[in-house]
Amino acid sequence: AEWGIRPLRVMKVETLNGRGGSTRRHGWFGSLRARILIASLLSFGLIAGAIVFNSHRVMRQAMVENVRIVAGQTSELLNLAAAPYAVSGDYKTLKAFLDEFLTSESGQSGLIYLAVGREDGSLVLQSGPIDGALPDPDPPEAYPLAVERGVIHVRRALLQENNSIGFIQYGISFKLMRDATQRLSRDGTL
Repeated sequence: AEWGIRPLRVMKVETLNGRGGSTRRHGWFGSLRARILIASLLSFGLIAGAIVFNSHRVMRQAMVENVRIVAGQTSELLNLAAAPYAVSGDYKTLKAFLDEFLTSESGQSGLIYLAVGREDGSLVLQSGPIDGALPDPDPPEAYPLAVERGVIHVRRALLQENNSIGFIQYGISFKLMRDATQRLSRDGTL
């Protein structure tokens, strides 16, 4: 070394058990720049994951709240519309009226069935496809599960002839909205 330049040396590194060591060069991963880059990428990944998770959670909460509102409004509307016919016992006209409420034959969105029953649980009329017995109504605390299923079943009291209290039950499909939010969540993770 004529000008005082020393050649690179290979350092000997001791292992933790104290027996000999291996030789290695300090590479790119040992540099401060690489460590900062790796830490930045990990931080970015964690933030992106948190944003995707939060977006999915907010969409799900909004959908459940929408289901609550639609179920409440639909219950009021159906009760107001059906009560005059049920009180007078005019179930033939009531059935024709309720048939007009069914919006979708595919079962993908909107009302999918309507049923009116007596106090004892027997059905007076039904409109729309109901396979066998009526499904159990979903209590409000189970609406998140109903949203995942894509269909909510609601039962409300209905004043009928001779001041008896029967019920009106209906199913609302949210499958199109559920599928759209699932696609958005899936696409957001990509």
